Amino acid sequence: MPPERVAGRVVHGRKLGRRLGFPTANLRLAADEGPRFGVYAVLARAGGRWHAASASWGTRPHFDDGEPLLEVHLLDFSADLYERELEVEFIAKLRDEQVFTSTAALLEQIAADIRATRLLLDPMLRERECRDSTRGARGEDRSRAGGVSMDFPQRRFGFRGKEDLANSSPVAAGSTGLSVSTKETRYE
Repeated sequence: MPPERVAGRVVHGRKLGRRLGFPTANLRLAADEGPRFGVYAVLARAGGRWHAASASWGTRPHFDDGEPLLEVHLLDFSADLYERELEVEFIAKLRDEQVFTSTAALLEQIAADIRATRLLLDPMLRERECRDSTRGARGEDRSRAGGVSMDFPQRRFGFRGKEDLANSSPVAAGSTGLSVSTKETRYE
């Protein structure tokens, strides 16, 4: 069974993605290290943080049908990742690799792939960020390690104000944050 996650060092490619307006972080993997060739919605961890990304895993049949390469376009991200470690978690296959009638048709499909990736991953990424905020630097669950105070913005969860909080048991009106302890969850 193919892995759900792969990791590797970002290598230089032919800069095709950059020239097309969609720069990618490239990982060289053996053909059997990844899932079936295709385009995927993925999460990519760079610099200790997860990012939504669209990835093409395969041989680039539109261009050269070369050696397998995982090309990861991190959304809303700009940094030099060459020679850095990148971890990629495959979430959903969007489509198979294909040859397009023109580069313009390829660009339209890439834009559609990115829209689909955002629809799939933005909610998942927000949930993961909330979950990870309860974890310490080593991944331990801080909510069980003597308590931690977390101040989540109310707008993240769609609250309009104290009226919503007052009607949401066990939250009391006037709440400003969430305090988690080993015995109970209480709202302050």
